[in-house]
Amino acid sequence: MRLPESWLNLNGVIYSLAQLRTGTFKNTNNTFEHNTLNFCHAWLNNKQEFQLHTSGSTGVAKPITITRQQMEASAWLTIKALSLKPSFVSLVCLDTKYIAGQMMLVRSLVLGMNIIAVEPTSNPFEKVPSTQSL
Repeated sequence: MRLPESWLNLNGVIYSLAQLRTGTFKNTNNTFEHNTLNFCHAWLNNKQEFQLHTSGSTGVAKPITITRQQMEASAWLTIKALSLKPSFVSLVCLDTKYIAGQMMLVRSLVLGMNIIAVEPTSNPFEKVPSTQSL
């Protein structure tokens, strides 16, 4: 399936899917940006297995291996349940180092939604550009 051309707005810098796919993005010392860019790059290049860590919200964070097929199946169930559409904009304000943030990216990427990704904070809407509607 061909993805519609959508974009990622990561802390105010906009990347096309082509840039994410080819890895033509600047290196960053910001861990959230690094994790987000690298995950998108791996996903768009059809990586089949992902070594992830659980969030640790119910105990110590644990490493797990999840297949692309499992992630896509989960994403499509959520997309259907929430009636998400390609024209929507997703706000990724969860840490993309962990499965919760990565699944937000997966849902957006498989459906072709535009993505605004901001570092986790108690009020993520403060970091959304005022000209952007969600």
